[in-house]
Amino acid sequence: KGWGKPVPTPGEHAGHTMTGMMSPQEMDDLDRATGSMFDRLWVDMMIKHHQGAITMAKTEQTTGQDGASIALAKKIQTAQTTEIATMQRLLGRLPAA
Repeated sequence: KGWGKPVPTPGEHAGHTMTGMMSPQEMDDLDRATGSMFDRLWVDMMIKHHQGAITMAKTEQTTGQDGASIALAKKIQTAQTTEIATMQRLLGRLPAA
């Protein structure tokens, strides 16, 4: 709203290729998984998703023009990097599928 643009509705980006977004096949695989296989797939997908957020945050930091957006991108990169490290530790503790 602050930029004079319409606010996207939930799911509006569906169908667009965005770094870190799960494919329909990946979501189907997750839907069918159970137990430790589900846990491993979920964490692995969330790591991929967070890596996509970092990629987008880095792009904003190098090409962005709005100071507030660039500052937010820096915070996102830091937070997502920390969360990835946590999820990688969790993934190492999960039983093999």
